[in-house]
Amino acid sequence: TPSPTPYIPTNDELCGCFDLDLVCAPTVVNDEICYYYQINRISDNDYCLDTINSLALSSGDNLNECGLTNINDIVLDYAPKCYGLNAQYSSTNINGLQFTFDNTRSSTKSSSSGAKSSYKGGGSRPSTKSKGKSSSGKKSASGSSTSNEPTDTDFVIFSACFDSSYVDGTRDDGIIEISQGNNLYTCDIPNILPNFCGAVSSATDNPTTTSAPSITCDSDDAMNIAFVMDESGSVDT
Repeated sequence: TPSPTPYIPTNDELCGCFDLDLVCAPTVVNDEICYYYQINRISDNDYCLDTINSLALSSGDNLNECGLTNINDIVLDYAPKCYGLNAQYSSTNINGLQFTFDNTRSSTKSSSSGAKSSYKGGGSRPSTKSKGKSSSGKKSASGSSTSNEPTDTDFVIFSACFDSSYVDGTRDDGIIEISQGNNLYTCDIPNILPNFCGAVSSATDNPTTTSAPSITCDSDDAMNIAFVMDESGSVDT
């Protein structure tokens, strides 16, 4: 008897597996602006149960407006450090910042950008949510899924800090790329991703700049976000 043909989810279906949340409004301390994110699994469909291998945030297509060719030199910090970071990520889908959720990976960010060892800002749990929508015309590959059931704590949390003289606010045309199991797909994520030339172009009417969420982080105590990460299981204790 021939084996049944495996179901191949569409890009829209894959983007419906997760919510990407901006935990609080971007926090500015001294020369840094920090963005705190949480990914929540919201579907128990079989094709949603594979582990997320990596997530890439698009840097957009306007970096030349502020004299940048990539964002490597304006990425100042990230957490947790057990994740891999590639600040010069480039694929057929997007260019930008890639987090690899694998403890065996190390950061590929250039040391010339001066990454720091601590974070600014806190981590309040209320969030501004953005459910992913499929990016039309983007690549999607299908693969098998595991039988693990999602749980109430099935989420990932991470953060990144940038040079505030370049970065400000969020983009209304953000795109993310998710590698999950054997699937690689992109989703439209409005009003969540950093606007990488927002600070430079704020004096003009920039159509990609949006207002920050009204929810603010509680304090500038780095222990707050560390506690949230510990509760998420994103870091080992």
